[in-house]
Amino acid sequence: MLMTRVVHSEIARKVRAVVDAADLRSQDSVLPLESAARPVLQQWLDDQMKPRFAAFRELCLGPSEAEPKEGKYVEHNTWQHKLDYELDKALCLTRAGQLFDLVALYPESSAALEDLRLSLQSADQRLNVAKTLSSSLHMRLLHPGAHTRDIIQMYVHLVRALQEMDPSGVVLSRVVSPLRRYLRGRKDTVLVIVASMLGDDPDFTLLKDELERADQEEQEQAEQAENKRRRRPRRSLQTTAPPSSNKTNGKRPTKRRLPNSRRDATYVSDSDASSDEDWDDPHWVPKPVEAGSGYRMSTSKDIISMLTSIFDDRSGFIAALEKSMADQLVQVKSYKAMKEYRNNMILKKRFGERNMGKCDVMLGDVTESRRIDSEVHHRRLPSSGSAVEGMVSRLHPLIVSRQFWPEHTTKPGSAVGGVPTSSAAGAGAPVGTAGSIAEFTLPPLFRHAQEEYGKTYSQSKAMRKLHWLNHLGTVELDVELNSGQSVAVECSLIQASTLEVISRCKGRSTQAQSATAGANVITLTDVMEELNLQREKDARDALEFWVQVGLIEPVAGLVDAFIVLTSLPARVAAGEEEDEADDEPL
Repeated sequence: MLMTRVVHSEIARKVRAVVDAADLRSQDSVLPLESAARPVLQQWLDDQMKPRFAAFRELCLGPSEAEPKEGKYVEHNTWQHKLDYELDKALCLTRAGQLFDLVALYPESSAALEDLRLSLQSADQRLNVAKTLSSSLHMRLLHPGAHTRDIIQMYVHLVRALQEMDPSGVVLSRVVSPLRRYLRGRKDTVLVIVASMLGDDPDFTLLKDELERADQEEQEQAEQAENKRRRRPRRSLQTTAPPSSNKTNGKRPTKRRLPNSRRDATYVSDSDASSDEDWDDPHWVPKPVEAGSGYRMSTSKDIISMLTSIFDDRSGFIAALEKSMADQLVQVKSYKAMKEYRNNMILKKRFGERNMGKCDVMLGDVTESRRIDSEVHHRRLPSSGSAVEGMVSRLHPLIVSRQFWPEHTTKPGSAVGGVPTSSAAGAGAPVGTAGSIAEFTLPPLFRHAQEEYGKTYSQSKAMRKLHWLNHLGTVELDVELNSGQSVAVECSLIQASTLEVISRCKGRSTQAQSATAGANVITLTDVMEELNLQREKDARDALEFWVQVGLIEPVAGLVDAFIVLTSLPARVAAGEEEDEADDEPL
């Protein structure tokens, strides 16, 4: 009747006002997005709306008709329960419009998601909630303007939040399939997933935390199984049957194993693992009628497996893991790769030792490089005090087996940094975008140091020699200026080589010399000719690095010409003094 429609309309308005700040009135108070609203709304309904509605009913119908009669579904079909249903329905529909933001805020939004979980139990609005969320995902996330890392991050939040909000898995099964199809079509999805599991980005460690959490849970389950096995009592060999003199009765009956027995199975395909009929699950329940095509997958607690199963072929995913591992190993210092060793152990449990074989070889190269480097320095005679000997004593290359490392790592000019048959990667790890540079010729001082190190290496490794990949490696420098000031810098090998050219080049441009009143000038052409560079970008990037450090500055009015400074600029010197003050003991 009319009064019922008015009350339902007021309930919906009140929910929108409290939850979504819409249709506000003076007596309404808006709650924060992530706060629980259901208890507040339920109290409002019980304290204000229900008494008023009861009074209207009694006034219109009379005392005898207003009271529910026995035998007419009193408990579940009273007007009080209908109002509760309308409140939960309105809350579901309002929260559904906010669900995208609630998922993005998870776990801070757990209280608001609890509103939805409780409301869905009484008002079955799962399909409407799923439809609204799916529309929000298509509009706000699944488009070319969104970064793949943001989509992956939302995927992880989505699985965690919706499994908590809707344990039945219906909502997640309805929205996860379009998201997986969209990720399958992006070219960098695999690389982003691998980077999120193994990278060091503090803003994107969700999958890395999930990987470690799954490993800890697996260890705890293994320990519990081991303890349970130890506590299990031994079975008695006695039988309750009476002894028999017949020899055949005393024999132990033989058990015939069926050829198709489960214990003979050694491999289960992905399609079998995701089958609707999971015979090994003691908690198996039928698939809900409203569930989508990805229902069985949506009930899994393993987010890593859900992501990796986006692709039918795991070979591309394993190749991306190998590339990521190589990129991290060429950046280790002092051969310390404990974090990479631990990551590899976790990944081997996840993907199998056979699939991670190349990663094992790469990690073995780090250990072997540390042993060889110690032997090379032990074989060399005491330093004669020359500059070359001093540089050799500080040279610690990573020697790798090139055939087991990704090509993008060992090939100069690739998009990502790589390593020096055996190959040696400079004096350390690449910095910045040094791995994207092409080949170049080292200055004589650096080149002679590499040659001396290679000779000693060949003495311990007969019939082998080092092929140096100079696009890798870092150099730690203490640069002293004519003013007596010094600055400590860690840079790439091409940047260090550029500084060596700067230190001994007086400039060849007459125009630059005249414009700077005889000051030492270095030009882009000087660096390219000295280092035999083929790309202007490599030389320009190296010079720009030393501009930022404060050792050179551009010449006004001239392109690609730089004055060599004899003292640090005021801004750099002030920064150095501030750093020294911070390092003073209290």
